[in-house]
Formats: sequence, structure tokens, C-alpha cells
Amino acid sequence: MGVSAEVFRELIFVSGMSPRRVALNLNIDTGAWSHWLKYETPGKIGKEKLERVANYLGLNFSTGDLLPGVHKWQNPGADTSNMQQLRSLILRFFPGGGVIYPTFPKILFDLEELAGVGKEKRKVAAAWVLLPNSRQDVRIILEIAPSPHSLSSIFSPENLGKGWTWPSGSVVIKPPRLDWKIIETGAFTRLFPKGIGDGRVFGEESLTVPDLDAILGISGSSDWTWERVNSVLESKGITPEETARKMGIL
Repeated sequence: MGVSAEVFRELIFVSGMSPRRVALNLNIDTGAWSHWLKYETPGKIGKEKLERVANYLGLNFSTGDLLPGVHKWQNPGADTSNMQQLRSLILRFFPGGGVIYPTFPKILFDLEELAGVGKEKRKVAAAWVLLPNSRQDVRIILEIAPSPHSLSSIFSPENLGKGWTWPSGSVVIKPPRLDWKIIETGAFTRLFPKGIGDGRVFGEESLTVPDLDAILGISGSSDWTWERVNSVLESKGITPEETARKMGIL
């Protein structure tokens, strides 16, 4: 099957790197790489090099699916065009939606509480952790760069696509207070061992899916709700009547 240039471009977009930086990191000719990304000319970039790029970005080159594990994508900014690209990427890999865990390091939370800073005025450094319904072996850490703006108006379930909810199942714009995961600073640094924007895309060996779930205080198999089940069934084109027949209740 292979991976199209469009998919490579989308993943490079959320990697926080330029196409040139990806080529330099992997010792690929920058001119040939730029030409292939633009025109997808057969033979311009060899299969071995394309497989190398795919693995670097967390892709299975043969199937076009994300590799199992923890993937780290960067905040593309609040620009409408950027959000559309992020939404397109999420819909491509996770059409069935999932759960968004908004996380925040405890030390910042404590300092702001002591200072009496209003929650809408915080200069936030945080991360949204995405648990897709269709891939229990994949987690996405979406880096949120420090910003004076309300994150919830940018990275709400509605903006990520149909089927995404906060942990409580809510789809309101702002995450309910109880849905926030306030993480001990030492554990939060495991998400970003070199800080926000450290440049790692995939394959941080010290952080596995079970490790990340433990940090969040969840179990990957315990967060299914009827809303999540319904969204997955709907994404697969399975009707309520069909489900009822298979369950023998119709």
C-alpha cells in the first residue's frame, strides 16, 4: 500500500519540524525529498528511504497505519487553517473518535491557585492526551505550547471531530473541572523529558502506552462508555437495528 506524500506532509506538520529538517535528520537528499513531497514522482525517493521516514514519523509504511505506541504531536496554533489540518489528520487515523484527557503539571496548578490567577487568564503549558476508540494500542500526546488564550476554545471535542469527548463523556467546549488530570511534575516530565517542543515524534523508549495510562490514572480498557461504543459503531456504518439483531434483542 505504501504512504502518500499527503500523509507524510500532514505528519511532518504536527511533528514541529520542517521537511528539510526531517531529511537532514535521516540523511536524505533535501532537494529530492522536497520534490517528492510536492509531486510524488515515482523513483525520486527510494522505497527504503520512504520506509525510514515513515518509521521516524511513527507510521507502518506497508499499511499506512500508525505504529503501536505513544506518538507526540505539537500544537499547530489556533489559526483556522492549522486546526483544519489537525482535524483532517485525526479523522484520517481515528474516524471513530475517542477520549481527550486534558493534563496539567501540578506545580503550575498549585502556583496559579496560590496566586489567585483566574483559569481563563492562565498562560498555560499543558498537553491533551488522545485515546482513540479504534486503537487501544496508540496514544497521542498533543503538545499545547504556553498561551494566554483559552485552550478549550481551540482544542475542544467538536474541533477534533465527531465522536471525541472529555473523560466524563461531555462534549461541551470547556473541559469540566473534574475531567482535568493534574499530574505530579515528575510524572509530567516523562511526557516531555526535554520540555515542551523537545522534537521527539515517536519511539520515546521510556514511555509506553501502559506507562502513560498509569500516569493518567486510567486503564485503557475501562474507559468505554455507551457514547464511545455508539460512535465507533456509527463510524463503521453499523446501525442500531443491526446491532440489536446480532445481540438477539430484536
